[in-house]
Amino acid sequence: MKSCIRLLTLLVWGSIFVLPLFAENWPQRRGPRGDGHSPETHLPLTWSEERGVVWRCPLPGWGNSTPVIWGDAIFVTSHVDNRQLVLLRIDRATGQVHWTERLRGEYRASPVLADGRIYFLNMDGLCTVIQASDQFRLLAENPLDDRTLASPAVSNGRIFIRGHDALYCIEG
Repeated sequence: MKSCIRLLTLLVWGSIFVLPLFAENWPQRRGPRGDGHSPETHLPLTWSEERGVVWRCPLPGWGNSTPVIWGDAIFVTSHVDNRQLVLLRIDRATGQVHWTERLRGEYRASPVLADGRIYFLNMDGLCTVIQASDQFRLLAENPLDDRTLASPAVSNGRIFIRGHDALYCIEG
């Protein structure tokens, strides 16, 4: 009986300290379920440069994509040098940049993460796929003959891409 109480006490105290370390991932523009909602609680209502900012990571240029958050990493893009896109992998806890890598083309769409891969869709219809990991690893570059501005969406093992001329459903 004492061992059960000790185990229960350990589990309760362990969950108090460990659960906040595993905050929800944010794999796409509108969140984990694509509805813009998160079950996160106790978020700040107000903040300023002097109060509430845990860290600040300067970016090399302008950008408009939503960050992808996965595990301890944040993946975010930034436009530099005539609209070339730079991808940054940032530490979620410290805000330190782990690596940067250039992607081909001009981008407007936010990336989406599925199955441990991040999909980036440029305006010329090129979908660049990388591994969501500590090291940059290019997995594929997939062209479509269509102009693309919208972020890809994923559902039931398929990727949906809104082009200028058509909607594409892709499965593997």
